[in-house]
Amino acid sequence: MNHTEIRVVTGPANYFSHAGSLERLTDFFTPEQLSHAVWVYGERAIAAARPYLPEAFERAGAKHLPFTGHCSERHVAQLAHACNDDRQVVIGVGGGALLDTAKALARRLAAVCRYPDNRGNLRRLDTAFRLV
Repeated sequence: MNHTEIRVVTGPANYFSHAGSLERLTDFFTPEQLSHAVWVYGERAIAAARPYLPEAFERAGAKHLPFTGHCSERHVAQLAHACNDDRQVVIGVGGGALLDTAKALARRLAAVCRYPDNRGNLRRLDTAFRLV
C-alpha cells in the first residue's frame, strides 16, 4: 500500500464573498487596522475594483502586493517577508489561487482581529476577505 503524506492548512474562520463586500470592511475592521492592511491582488481584478475601493487602500501604511504566481509555500513565504509585523488584516482582490494565497498569508501572519457582534460581544475573525 502506498502512503502519501498530506499536510492540511486551515483557513479563516469567516470568509466573506458577496456583492458589496468592499462597503462592509468598516463593519469588521477598525480604521487603524485597515490603514495597515495587506492587499493582495491581481492586476485585472484591482483595475475592475478600483472605483469601489475604500480610502484605506490608498493610505500610506497599506501594503500592496500584486499576485503574480501560484499558491505555494514559497510564494506565501515571499509575500509574508514583504509585510511588516503590524499587519492584522489581509484582503484578497481576485479569484481562486489568489484568494487561496491571501488566506494562507493571513494564516502565516497570524492576522487575527476581533470585532463586536450585534450583541456587543467581541468575536474572533480570521481576516481573509474576498472582494466581489
